[in-house]
Amino acid sequence: MPYDSSHVLIGVGPRGVLYLLSTDGRTQRVADTGESQPACFLKRSSGEILIGMGNSGKIRRLTTKPGTRGVFITPARNAGYVAQWGRVEIRGVIPPGTRVHVESRTGNKSDPATEWSAWQPLYGEEQDRIQSPAAQYAQLRLTLTRAENAPSPQVSSIGMTSLQVNLRPEISMVSVQPVRSTQTGSQSSSQQGESSSDQSSTTRTTTPRGAPTKRSLVSVRWNVTDPNGDELVYSLYFRRVSETTWHLLDELLTRNSYVWDTEGAPEGMTVIKVVASDQPSNPWQTALSAERESAAFPVDYSGPVVSELTASPRPDGSVVLRGVGSDTVGPINDGAYSVNSGEWRPFFPADGIFDGKREAFEVLTEAFDPGTYTIAVRLRDSAENVGVGTVTVQIPRR
Repeated sequence: MPYDSSHVLIGVGPRGVLYLLSTDGRTQRVADTGESQPACFLKRSSGEILIGMGNSGKIRRLTTKPGTRGVFITPARNAGYVAQWGRVEIRGVIPPGTRVHVESRTGNKSDPATEWSAWQPLYGEEQDRIQSPAAQYAQLRLTLTRAENAPSPQVSSIGMTSLQVNLRPEISMVSVQPVRSTQTGSQSSSQQGESSSDQSSTTRTTTPRGAPTKRSLVSVRWNVTDPNGDELVYSLYFRRVSETTWHLLDELLTRNSYVWDTEGAPEGMTVIKVVASDQPSNPWQTALSAERESAAFPVDYSGPVVSELTASPRPDGSVVLRGVGSDTVGPINDGAYSVNSGEWRPFFPADGIFDGKREAFEVLTEAFDPGTYTIAVRLRDSAENVGVGTVTVQIPRR
């Protein structure tokens, strides 16, 4: 309803709060009727306003004479996360004979009716410090009073300071993957020994080793969040699965990725630990850290060893290759054979799946014409290291 030449009186909300809206866009809270749906207004010649309540049918009276006491409760303020609430700043006009008493309460749910602390008065030399427990939400209750003949106190703004309680960073993932290179590094071979089978074949086994500057690189990546949005630094540690002592790899890192050249690290199944600290954004006394370990991965420079390799010709000219592949660190992933440096042809181990550190195999080749053939057997492990064994076989005339 029109209140005067520059204001309109409205009632809104479940508690029937009355507001004066001015033509310049400002809002002034006038009163709280305590029930919803103010249905109608009547302004009397004395300036008094009668309010008809739609639900209860009651008539409430709003007089032009200021009362001696009023209560204002602020909306709940959200700090984003659990926070320690500090100083309250009240701005306005508080004439002699008037008082503004401030109380606070806090909680971790947006609805103050659920599990909030009780109202507590402010404390401190200037009675401006919140003593309610640390929580995500805070609310103030202002009780304004005046003597009978004193003017009303006026509050124009209310401020609250807060400091989020430091929360621990959260590491959700640590992954370790080999760095793939399109460049081909130099390779070297090492003799693994020689053995002989029957008169129709001779055996030589070699194990090429990949260039360490390529195959020894692994990429470490991790996902981290900090509830406070703090700046983080990271430290990396490693250990073999068989060990209990962690070794510092690097520290004071600011990015969530790292390339590690494992050359020089001992071979074996290895684990990396990432430690994230929010110390750059917090005093050392309150700084927090979190840590997470990767899944075990192989640090492996040596290829599988092909041993007990034999080649037995059959009457139809085909050949049965038999042998054993073994690796000291990781499982063998695949196998293939090549005849006279020709195309590599894959095969499966005796148990049907390449998934162990030791794999026996028995492979039947295609039929060959009579003559002498050199057959190479190649095994590759999970670190992309390759081991090759060769055998020579004589196919007799048929």
